[in-house]
Amino acid sequence: MTRTRSLRTGSLRTGSLRTDSSRRGALATWWLVCAAGFVATTAAAQDDDPRVRILESIQAGRLDAVGTALGLLEDKAQSPGRDVLQALGGLDREAISRVRASFARTVSNSTRLGPVLAAIFASRSGDDAGCVEALLPLLNDELYANHAADVIGRTSVRMCRRGDVDGLEGLEALRDRWSTAAWPLGNLGLGLRLVGRYEDAARCYADLLVRTLRAAWALNDAGLLELARGDRERALTLFLEGAADTRDPGAAGTCRGNAALTLLARGRPGDAVRAEALLENLVTHDPKRVRARFWLQRLRWRKS
Repeated sequence: MTRTRSLRTGSLRTGSLRTDSSRRGALATWWLVCAAGFVATTAAAQDDDPRVRILESIQAGRLDAVGTALGLLEDKAQSPGRDVLQALGGLDREAISRVRASFARTVSNSTRLGPVLAAIFASRSGDDAGCVEALLPLLNDELYANHAADVIGRTSVRMCRRGDVDGLEGLEALRDRWSTAAWPLGNLGLGLRLVGRYEDAARCYADLLVRTLRAAWALNDAGLLELARGDRERALTLFLEGAADTRDPGAAGTCRGNAALTLLARGRPGDAVRAEALLENLVTHDPKRVRARFWLQRLRWRKS
């Protein structure tokens, strides 16, 4: 994670400068020389930065140069950075294949960028399982752990949405790597729900609710599981509890919307009135909630 430092701009002490024209001219010349030197130094530093050259080469289609520059970073045990990794991830299958070939000519045995490039190639080839498998060893690498976790998480959930139980392997690896964190447990619970392993997902969410002190986002996910299991009343209870959580207004709003839709689906006397009140509250505090606005307008249309 990149941290930005705030610069302290203290007052400049100028002393007793004479203001005659010659003095002003000399002072201006001195500042111009300093400024020119600073610009030249900055430009040289940027030119020497391999990350800048990699981005420029990707944009220009100089893919062999990209592979060579990545090899230099690998030799120096340096990360290419988030911007470069994102740019590489946007290349098509043929382009990333050329980058890999050039990289292989530069580095004979790569344990970092080699797996990253292999994962991108697998993803572009439609091999999600291969993508995850290539990145799993990098979860313990300080330079690449965050990137690997992000790609593994997104890819594994995508696999689970297709009903592919192999997607659970990556989510379990994330849970094991960050065993005390809440987010890997939430992702694993989602994956288990998507592939229909409801009992395992329920145990996951029970632990998650304890870890997060029943945070709104965890309550919402647990509520969605109960809906999938067919327990509408339990889901509604969880959604309403999450809607009252003031720690995370965004997640609480999502719970509010899901509670409203659950009430409408239940259809008991008074449920529509309660749902309308929840939706009105939601769109008042967050007008960008398009789905909530749609259902609110539909309710009002029915009443008219």
